[in-house]
Amino acid sequence: MPTVLITGASTGIGRATALGLAASGWTVLAGVRKAADGEALSADLVVVGIGVVAEDALARDCGLECDNGIVVDEFLLTSDSTISAIGDCAHFPHAALGLRTRLESVQNAVDQGRAVAARLMGKPKPYNELAWFWSDQGDLKLMIAGLAHGVDQWVVRGDPATRAFSTFGFRDGKLAVVESVNKAGDHAAAKRIIGTTKTMTPEVSLSRR
Repeated sequence: MPTVLITGASTGIGRATALGLAASGWTVLAGVRKAADGEALSADLVVVGIGVVAEDALARDCGLECDNGIVVDEFLLTSDSTISAIGDCAHFPHAALGLRTRLESVQNAVDQGRAVAARLMGKPKPYNELAWFWSDQGDLKLMIAGLAHGVDQWVVRGDPATRAFSTFGFRDGKLAVVESVNKAGDHAAAKRIIGTTKTMTPEVSLSRR
């Protein structure tokens, strides 16, 4: 049977990937395997996900400030106030995280485009849309609402063995991210709660499992 090594995945998505592959007949090795343990793993192909480097060469040639992408302010304006930048290459201030980040997702690119269009139409508003992602892996629908940066507590709702569950991540006691596997309802609820005045505590999450 094929063998796969899974490392570095967050709680919900890592479990889902392992379960899905195992159900398809793969041998799943979780955790870091060191060569010192004497075991050799052969492979025809090794795929390593290490992220990407933003393509900002054109922006640099134009003299725009760049640092891990094209630096923009909360209105997605670059260091040249006549130029905006959106999408994967835009390094913007994230209000909820309190730091700058880039997001490589369809949702982010579309929402940033809408934010720039609104500003050009005379309705400027700081960009602060909730990040969300999705991926279909076989019969698993993986969905994420929010970002896991700085999360210090995770609560699992549902049974991972059933291949339908969610993990709720809290930052300083406030819901910050929900990673769902075949639980579209949890994903939809998370998008309505995260970043709003609505609240959900770890205790409430546990009581509703």
